[in-house]
Amino acid sequence: MKSLVSILLGLLVFLSIASCQHSPNLTGKWQETNERGIFEFREDHTFSTVDNMGMQVSGKYNLDGQGNIRFEIQRE
Repeated sequence: MKSLVSILLGLLVFLSIASCQHSPNLTGKWQETNERGIFEFREDHTFSTVDNMGMQVSGKYNLDGQGNIRFEIQRE
């Protein structure tokens, strides 16, 4: 009986660890090396940036299952 409980407990721990999926966290400010432009990603999936030419851009972003970023740019 003890071995059955141990096996079930081990299986439960394994399944709970396997179900935890790590997703990338982009929150914060990012700057490419040797570039002036800075991206700021917020937890509410909005972003803002000032590119190398000084143009300000903002909008929303989403991550797909493969780690790619999709931007939705808002224009005035």
